[in-house]
Amino acid sequence: MSDGLNFTDAPRFYLFLFVHAAYADYQMHSKEIRFILNKLKELLPNQDVYEEFLVLKDQYESLSAVEIENVIQNNFPKFLGDGTQKSLLAWLSGVIRADGVVKESELDFFAKVRQTIANPINH
Repeated sequence: MSDGLNFTDAPRFYLFLFVHAAYADYQMHSKEIRFILNKLKELLPNQDVYEEFLVLKDQYESLSAVEIENVIQNNFPKFLGDGTQKSLLAWLSGVIRADGVVKESELDFFAKVRQTIANPINH
């Protein structure tokens, strides 16, 4: 399945990362969903962001951990330009903090993204 989940635009790949960040603690809280939907409204104006979210969430949930990692590794270099690095980190931080609880697994995910940004050739 992961071979078929190659994104053609940055907002949908960011949505994938948002969903992954929300599930970093193995559950998605309603406050995280609201944060994601509000961010999507900015990234995908004039589109049904709720439908986009539901479709991608279903796709995400059908993937294994290895497939998720492959999707991230295959798409990260295409959509992370110099101008988006700080924004992406801020958005992911917002998703992680949205429910008011930051768990170790979420910090690990965030550190991994920061490392990938800092050393894109190694990933």
